[in-house]
Amino acid sequence: SATRVTNASGVDEYSQIDIEIDPTFEFLTVHSVRVLRQGQIIDQKSLARITALPQETELRDRIYNGTYNINILLSDVRVGDVVEYDYTIHAVERIYPGMFAQRLGIAWSVPMHWQRVRVLAPEQLPLFYRSEDGSTPTTTVHDGMRELTWEWHDPAPVAGDDDRPRWYSTWAHLEVTSVRSWSEVALREVPFWAVYPVGSAALAQ
Repeated sequence: SATRVTNASGVDEYSQIDIEIDPTFEFLTVHSVRVLRQGQIIDQKSLARITALPQETELRDRIYNGTYNINILLSDVRVGDVVEYDYTIHAVERIYPGMFAQRLGIAWSVPMHWQRVRVLAPEQLPLFYRSEDGSTPTTTVHDGMRELTWEWHDPAPVAGDDDRPRWYSTWAHLEVTSVRSWSEVALREVPFWAVYPVGSAALAQ
């Protein structure tokens, strides 16, 4: 991600980076964090303060989801700077091994110059996609891998009403999955709902 800060509110917003992960099956690698200022590159990896904070949003309902917010607080961001960062979230699917499903935001409330989404998968693994803005990918196959690539250039920003319902999606999304139908998901769910015989006669009574 590379964002040019054009005003004071942008300084406040882009002085910190938030990344959400679930440490039960994910781990994070931050490759680079830097600020470009008047042709100079300021490496922020050694300057930024990185904090891992529990992201428990349902505590009132006594629900603990175990996710964490990785907060990267940058040092000395100014108007005119370009904030650049890149990272990888490594994940191993445990509930649905062998299945892939991802939903990505592809529209923004701020002007976007260039956006690219790339999905790599084994050639023998079928992939299905749905893009809410109707965009289609470029597909190539090389070295046994299928690559789907979407690109957007200078899309118009999409404004969101402040009083919109939380469930309403103002911005378009892209969905990519290897699952053909919900029946496949349902078959994977069956073992979780299996009823086993009660081992204790007293408990059974």
